[in-house]
Amino acid sequence: MIKKILVVGVTSKIAKQFLLTKSSKCELYGTYNNNPLKKEKLLKGQFKLDLSSVTSINSFIDLVSDITFDGMIIFASTYVADPLTKNEMESRYQSDMFINVTSVAIIAKNINFQAGSKIVVLGDNGTSLPKKGYSSYTLSKLALDEVVKVLAVDLAPNVSTICIKLGPTLSNHHLLRNDHYYDKGLIKVKDPTRGLINFINFLINEPNFNTTGSVVNYDGGAYLRRNP
Repeated sequence: MIKKILVVGVTSKIAKQFLLTKSSKCELYGTYNNNPLKKEKLLKGQFKLDLSSVTSINSFIDLVSDITFDGMIIFASTYVADPLTKNEMESRYQSDMFINVTSVAIIAKNINFQAGSKIVVLGDNGTSLPKKGYSSYTLSKLALDEVVKVLAVDLAPNVSTICIKLGPTLSNHHLLRNDHYYDKGLIKVKDPTRGLINFINFLINEPNFNTTGSVVNYDGGAYLRRNP
């Protein structure tokens, strides 16, 4: 049976690479925020979804209510520096937490999944070395680690949840930047983005991968090397 996979954030660079590897093997349904994916033939269905809006999330859930998915991958996220003024900071904390965390929980708990489904979300290994000026984003990604555990309990026994905490994931198309980018890691590979896609494919498709509520580092050892 062909699996139905929901891809949240199909216009991200990593999501596009995933679509290219899976479009002939799965029924892929995608969401976009501003502009739909131009390569629409890769998708069985495509839906507008604003993760910062409860109204948009509820409308999306209604639209897919007749579909039972075999997995969901959330590529969509927000990564923005803290605002400079106090008045703006309050709304930023609320926005980042809703987009990066709360929306994940709402969607995961309100769409239909087959038994044995997997939910994969992308975290950020940089939270172990917080970056100055990104406190709102960092807190939201730290919270995501815990939400994955909460969802594991709420969605058991039919759905497994995994968070992949990313570090350096430039593809081999960024050769001029690779040397500097990998200074934070212990190992170098030709194309870590392709490795990430292979890992996600394994998580989605391997029925005997017995884990849930797990947080996995994917960063070339950057979390072991405490460089600023």
